[in-house]
Amino acid sequence: MLRQRLITAAVLAPIAVGSILYSPSWVAGLMFGGFLAIGVQEWGKLVGLSTPMRWTWTAVFVVVASTLYWRAASVDIQTTVISIAAVTWLVIGVFVFHAQTTSQISLQSLVGRALRSSVCCLVILLGAFAAALNLLIEDPTLLILVFVAVWTADAAAYFV
Repeated sequence: MLRQRLITAAVLAPIAVGSILYSPSWVAGLMFGGFLAIGVQEWGKLVGLSTPMRWTWTAVFVVVASTLYWRAASVDIQTTVISIAAVTWLVIGVFVFHAQTTSQISLQSLVGRALRSSVCCLVILLGAFAAALNLLIEDPTLLILVFVAVWTADAAAYFV
């Protein structure tokens, strides 16, 4: 498993950094959208969606993300999408904290089902897409630093 991770990192990291720094923004946007579409597929597997439903939600994500990309110059749209995703993360944090301190809420509850739903997935991943587009346009170096932070955290989590 470690070998596969290292090979993947050795191939994908230069592609990601190179596309951020040296390619037109549409190439990097396409790459981010592709990675996040894979994320929609993975989320669908985690929450138990059937294969046709996973592909349906992935298609919805691609359409909305494409629209968001073509409207990326609109700071209002980016801010709105990122704000909605941030509020969603806050609600998830409150839910997790409450679930750990009491036994009243479970993942089978209405709130739990909502938080692990495909809509929640789309909101969160579209927020990530909008944030990446914003950083790509405003400061590509900062976007690379965000990627390095995520890669470092992922590697540390693997070893811990």
